[in-house]
Amino acid sequence: VAAIGTLLLTTAGTTSRVTSTPKYSVGIPFTTETEEDNWPQWRGPTGMGVSTETRLPLNWGTDNNLLWKTPIEGKGHSSPIVWEDRVFLTTAIERE
Repeated sequence: VAAIGTLLLTTAGTTSRVTSTPKYSVGIPFTTETEEDNWPQWRGPTGMGVSTETRLPLNWGTDNNLLWKTPIEGKGHSSPIVWEDRVFLTTAIERE
């Protein structure tokens, strides 16, 4: 799954538009129950990092409360985006 994005950067009253087409985007199946479960940005829909979900696991690990796991090439520091039944991640791969 490829993602194309536009980012508006605002610094000291100046707004710049940055548009990019990532070469490496990953779409991973993920289950959500309602439209409210979509997290389209860092810290959720409102940017507050708050979820109304009440059935979250208190513990998880490689064999406990893990829905899926997949290796991803490269390094990435972006926030996972959850939209309906998918998770979007970005990664950077250094080339020679």
